[in-house]
Amino acid sequence: MCKHLDGSVKECLIFCRRTLEASAVMVKHFILITLFVAAGPFAAVSAVAQEPEQELIRTRLESLPERALADGVWVTDGRVLMALYRQRAFRAAWKRRASAEAFVSLIARAEEQGLNPADYHWPKLAQMLANAESSLDSDLRRIDLDLLLTDSLLRYAYHLRFGKVDPSTLYPHWNLRRAMPGPDTLEQLQAILESPEPHQALAEAIPQSPVYGHLKRMLGHYRALLGRGAWTTIAPGPSLKLGTTDTRVRSLRERLGVFNVIEGSPEDDPSNFDRDLERAVIEFQMRHGLRADGIVGRETLAALNVPIAARIDQLRVNMERARWVFQDVEDDSLTVNIAAFEAVLFQSGKRVWSARTVVGKPFRKTPVFKSKITHLVFNPTWTIPPTILREDILPRVKDDPDFLDRRGMKLFDRGGRIVDPYSIAWADMNPGSFPYTIRQEPGAENPLGQVKFILPNPYFVYLHDTPSKELFERADRSFSSGCIRVENALGLAEILLDDSREWSGDAIAAAVNSGRTRTIPLARPMTILLLYRTNEVDADGNVYFLQDIYNRDRAVLKALDGPFVFSPPAGFDDEFPNIH
Repeated sequence: MCKHLDGSVKECLIFCRRTLEASAVMVKHFILITLFVAAGPFAAVSAVAQEPEQELIRTRLESLPERALADGVWVTDGRVLMALYRQRAFRAAWKRRASAEAFVSLIARAEEQGLNPADYHWPKLAQMLANAESSLDSDLRRIDLDLLLTDSLLRYAYHLRFGKVDPSTLYPHWNLRRAMPGPDTLEQLQAILESPEPHQALAEAIPQSPVYGHLKRMLGHYRALLGRGAWTTIAPGPSLKLGTTDTRVRSLRERLGVFNVIEGSPEDDPSNFDRDLERAVIEFQMRHGLRADGIVGRETLAALNVPIAARIDQLRVNMERARWVFQDVEDDSLTVNIAAFEAVLFQSGKRVWSARTVVGKPFRKTPVFKSKITHLVFNPTWTIPPTILREDILPRVKDDPDFLDRRGMKLFDRGGRIVDPYSIAWADMNPGSFPYTIRQEPGAENPLGQVKFILPNPYFVYLHDTPSKELFERADRSFSSGCIRVENALGLAEILLDDSREWSGDAIAAAVNSGRTRTIPLARPMTILLLYRTNEVDADGNVYFLQDIYNRDRAVLKALDGPFVFSPPAGFDDEFPNIH
């Protein structure tokens, strides 16, 4: 009953009308919230329910990055979420529960890509998704679920595209491309979100290189072996070789069967080291960067006994390195894998030439970078670079004044004039302020051999021939001072010159035999990538496990297993300047 009945009728009617209006507003708001909660982020939201949903999303995004989502889970970068949801008028992105479930299932299997599911908010998302239909779940948590699903997708796409680890944190002078895919980044992300199956749309972000595919396949194979727990150690003992009969030979056969280089056991005694087993050992040694002599000695036994978990980590590290590079590899390029001691030339995406290489010693590491081969030089002179001058040449000249003359080296002052080396008080020379240049003339003693390939870079690194051909026969070929010696260098020169009329094989031989130094520009400069990968894949898809000659795998693995750190690629701040 109206408490104003003792007053005027007019006042009572006004009060009752206002009360009814307020009640109607409350009922309307209750209906809107009920509709939103019932619809959740997985069903189409009606026009009536859009307003509170959009307002809740906008308000939630404006609280980032100061506030975390979902019990302390932090998003990657609120600017991207704000830009994405603003473009969609702050509508929820995950309206189909089936799509959300499929995506959460995908990130649960991120280990297939060598990645960690926890980096993509799993299993938190799985828990939130399971509670999403509960009437006890608040509308704010439902919004958080939508935002967290989107953030997970952004992280996963980001890692597939760029890798989790920023290579510039490991290699300060990293110069390979690491930039936003283009000005339509938001449109691409929206297309994934609007796709009926966002998890399938993400497949395009995975490196499409066959190398990556073979590493992924091998990772699955090794994870299956780890799951079976059948990885025993071959006991130490004398070398195993052709003709040996030893109980350890049985274990050797089993292990080589895992590597798919031998099938089954022989019909006679499986403890006998026969020809088939020798061939299998040679194949194993070739795939592991070892001397392929068919004898299981100390190094080969150590490689056979590397724990399977360590091989899994090695594959993960090199899949990560692939993500750094393979999105932007050009169809025509020369790739040098430093750890594999190999150079491979690709034309139109196909392998057309390869050769063994010699690379820098562990204390004079060949750097990782990208450049272009712009020129080559027949019968090159060798101007001694600062490090070699300081650490090698000057100490030897101080001990032996005849050293320069015997090696065909000349001394030049800063004006380019030849200086008599016997007129120099070498004992007083300071390597840090040495006022001369030392140059070795072409000839049999010149370490650059018959041709040098010029690729502009700040490290004084180039490719070149060498008179020391015997070094290519070694398994470990880290002998240089940082530059790369190439086997069959004249064959590479003929391919790069690509002029059968002027620069045929005979014409190149004539230029070399003349003894005259000659610089030839390439009509089409060739992209060159100096990379470091301790897994390699041959033309038949076989995966090789190589020695980590520079001990670089550990740092990559540590960062890969570490916490997620968002390192924006080039162009990010231009496309996403602020959060609001």
